[in-house]
Amino acid sequence: MNKIIKGSIAGAAGIALLLGGAGTFALWNDSATVDGQNITSGKLSISSVTGGGWFADNGNTDYTDDAPITIGTYQVIPGKSIYYKGTTTITAEGNGLSATLGFAGGLTGDAGLIAESATLLAVKLGSSAEVTGPATVPVAPTGGPQSATIRIKYTFNDVTTTAGNALAAQGKTVNFSTVKLELKQR
Repeated sequence: MNKIIKGSIAGAAGIALLLGGAGTFALWNDSATVDGQNITSGKLSISSVTGGGWFADNGNTDYTDDAPITIGTYQVIPGKSIYYKGTTTITAEGNGLSATLGFAGGLTGDAGLIAESATLLAVKLGSSAEVTGPATVPVAPTGGPQSATIRIKYTFNDVTTTAGNALAAQGKTVNFSTVKLELKQR
């Protein structure tokens, strides 16, 4: 007999067997309850910075003799720094949660002056030591809201390369209004 005919007969016989036993085919099943508990998600948030002000950085590491300045009229010079200082509240709650506090956005204004500038973020959480970073500062969770002192330092670097002319950065403006703090889970 031909292989095709033999295969067709075998297939028809298999279908007939399946159809004949369809009325008695059953699967057993059962279920059990699980000890129901709530699952709660953690939190990661930062409040608006308040109580802030601008200061001239006199170079002391404890910032005790830094004088307040009026930012709209202060004229920074090469090699000097100013900083904004304020407080915020960071909430980092969650098992295994780790977050980084950094900048979102950046300086706007004269591109040459921005190229000769540097910004640095420093954070002091509660009574801990101040932690600085070029862009981000690690934040460890504490299980609840914690007060943080934020210091954003702006340095006008010694000008030597702006378009090959050190005088090119004179009388220019940069703006901090687009600089924001961003708290991200890592």
